[in-house]
Parts: sequence; structure tokens; C-alpha cells
Amino acid sequence: MERDMLLKEKPFSYPGFKEKMEFFKGKGISIITAKDVVDFPEEGTHAHSSYEFVFPYITLESAWAGSKKMSFEQNRLIPINSEQEHGPARPLEGCNILSVEVEKEFLTELAEEIYGKREVCFKNDNYRFDSTIKNYIDNFIEEFKNGQSGSEFILQSLAVQITVYMFRHLRSNLSADSSYNHCGKENINKVIDYFMECYNKEYSLDEVAKLANLSPYYFIKVFKNQTGKTPYEFLQDVKIAKACSLLRKSNYTITEICFLCGFSNSSHFANVFKRRMGISPSEFRKSFIKLK
Repeated sequence: MERDMLLKEKPFSYPGFKEKMEFFKGKGISIITAKDVVDFPEEGTHAHSSYEFVFPYITLESAWAGSKKMSFEQNRLIPINSEQEHGPARPLEGCNILSVEVEKEFLTELAEEIYGKREVCFKNDNYRFDSTIKNYIDNFIEEFKNGQSGSEFILQSLAVQITVYMFRHLRSNLSADSSYNHCGKENINKVIDYFMECYNKEYSLDEVAKLANLSPYYFIKVFKNQTGKTPYEFLQDVKIAKACSLLRKSNYTITEICFLCGFSNSSHFANVFKRRMGISPSEFRKSFIKLK
């Protein structure tokens, strides 16, 4: 779903609306954030085929979700189902929101794979917006902005994790007891070898999952069960481990190491390195020079 198509489905064509929004697109999912506060000068509802999960940064005191008028509470998560009418029940000013839109086909295919059901209906309510889903969204936006090697794979992995989070934490017609048994050959070691060799290459989640003869969802699940990490976390650790080795043993500059390890820019590399190692790449290199 392209950005213009996403906006065409919505009636919010008020002056300056599009310019105030920022879009981050991956396979099956779009994350939309407000760069500035947004006004809705009149009440009105709309519907679209995608599922929408709204995160208001301020309370929207009067809004429609289907035939239900409710408050969209600050820093909570409100699901909107496919083709469900929703929108402001009265004019609203100074709104600041984040929205996750999941394409219907992407969500229903994943639901069928996990639960054996394609029809998904979430209960419209205010749900907790916890650190897990916040981290998924933040990582998705960061990965989209930096666009480094392996981004397609990482964005697709995060899209699956965001959608599965919604299945697990929001009330719906899906039941944990109805999990669909799906068996596949566990060949994670082959994938680990591939990560170790091709950490700086471009590939998709579908391609890597095929190495393990698993669907993308079950690949992520089995991979985490075996390694204790998601494929995204494991790949980042492989890149940083390679960077540490180069910082210790080579004469490459930090910028050269950044690109050799599959990062697209030195700023992103420095941020990821410091999160993983607690110090910057230059500080890491200096600490080994002092030991010599």
C-alpha cells in the first residue's frame, strides 16, 4: 500500500494534514506519526481495509469505533478492525497520535498460520501500551530511516513481531488455546552460519526462513527458542561482534568498519554499538590500544 493510497482511503484532507504526518512503510505494515499536532475541525467517520492500531499521545475524549462512542485514552493502544467506521465524534484540536496500519491480507495470513483462522476481530478498547510494543515500533522506524544492509529482512521481522504482539495482547476472536500446530524442520544452525557469513548482505525474512524450511512466523519463533534471541537481535549482535574484531585487529577507520559490517552510516553504527557495548567504537578501540 503506497503512501498516497493510504491517505486516499482517509477523509482527513484538511489543509496541511499530509505535511504534518510522517510515514514508515514495510511489507504489510505502515507506521504513521504526527510531526506536529493535528486538528480535526469536524466530526466524521471513515473506514479502510487495513487494521489500524492507534496510540494517542493525548486523550481523544470523543471518538467513534464502529457504533461505539468512546474515549481514546492517552498513551494507550486502541485497535480498529478492517472496514470498521471510526473517527472523531466531535471537532478535536491539538491531537498528537501514532498509528500502526497492518494490511488485511498480511494480518489474516499470519492469523491463519498461527491459529487456523482468517477472520480476525479485535475488541475496541483501551489497552496497555507497554515497553515491548514501543521498542518494536521504535526499532522499525529507526531501521526504516537508516536503510542499511539487511533492512528488508529486519523490517519484515519486526512487522511479524508487531502483528503477533497484537494477537497475543489484545482481546479478539482468536484464542491462545486454538494455536495451530505447524511442524517444520528445525535447521537453525544453517541460518546461523548464513548470518555469520552474510551479515553485511541484503536478504529478506522469507529467504532466510526457507533455509530452515519454516514459514517466517515459525522461523522467528523457533530461532528465538533455540538461541534466546530474535533473528533481528542475533543479526545485530553478529554485526557488532565483527565490528569489535575489526576495531581490535585492523587498521580500518571507524567509518570503513561501519560499512564493512553492513551499516549504512556512521551515526547509526555508533548508536547501535554503544547500546550493545556500553561505549562508543572510538572508546572501544582506544581501550585496546592502551593494553598494548
